[in-house]
Amino acid sequence: MAAALNIPANGVGIGIAGHNGGGTFVWTDMAERYDGTVASNTVHSGADATGDGTSTRTADPSASTPASRALLLASWVAGPGALAHAVDAASSSANSGAYTFSNLQLGSPTPDRQIVVCIAGYDGIDTGDHVSAVTVGQQTGTLLARQASPVDSDHFSEMWVASVPEGESGTVEVTISVGIAGCSVVLYRLIGASTTAYDTATNADDPLTTTIDVPNNGCCIASAQYRSSALNLDWTGVDKDAEGTEETIYHYSTASKNFSAGETGRTVTAEGTSALDRRALVVVSWGRA
Repeated sequence: MAAALNIPANGVGIGIAGHNGGGTFVWTDMAERYDGTVASNTVHSGADATGDGTSTRTADPSASTPASRALLLASWVAGPGALAHAVDAASSSANSGAYTFSNLQLGSPTPDRQIVVCIAGYDGIDTGDHVSAVTVGQQTGTLLARQASPVDSDHFSEMWVASVPEGESGTVEVTISVGIAGCSVVLYRLIGASTTAYDTATNADDPLTTTIDVPNNGCCIASAQYRSSALNLDWTGVDKDAEGTEETIYHYSTASKNFSAGETGRTVTAEGTSALDRRALVVVSWGRA
């Protein structure tokens, strides 16, 4: 028994076969998952395959050519995968150990929605100051990646994520280990994504540059904090979404990209139009849920 079936890229196909001739089935272009006898010589079998285009799939009885036999094939298109979109940003130049950003947009709610919080901070009270806790709409965040500047490590970039299935807006609270002179947040709505990051990367060079692995139907987000006389980072490998000045010469910038085809070792670079004498970069990627 044979039939042509097109399985789209990143889709899945399933085959079901049965006959009354005894023995088993031999499948081609599909991987057998089960084979059993219902009663007497009545045999049934199932197989599947992932997206590989159109080909003839066969399920042949191993013992004989039975009088009664049937083959059913079907394929499905996979969902859009992991998608990230910037939804809001805010900053504060207040000296503080705790920042509250109220009524920020979170985008349309969905049961699988995650909110990624890109955080930039500068001029800490102590060397090595960092974020110690984040909440989004009262939902607790989890640290994904952090990087401190090699010059004055109280300048940093971090990325956190929280599962926030409800609400179109919410309050973001950022707690600092000791205290800093200013803080910014950029929020991304992440849907269709795994709750575990696929890859993370950091860098503190000038220009800021690193590589990241991204799976098929995945996405990545990049976030940078820097001190420079000019507000402008030119991004390559990802598309700029947001940038702003926290205070005079302290700036933040974020970028992202959604992928249909994955890539190993994709280069992500953020380069300033003038020297970055304090800088930090974090990049995180996700695969589909």
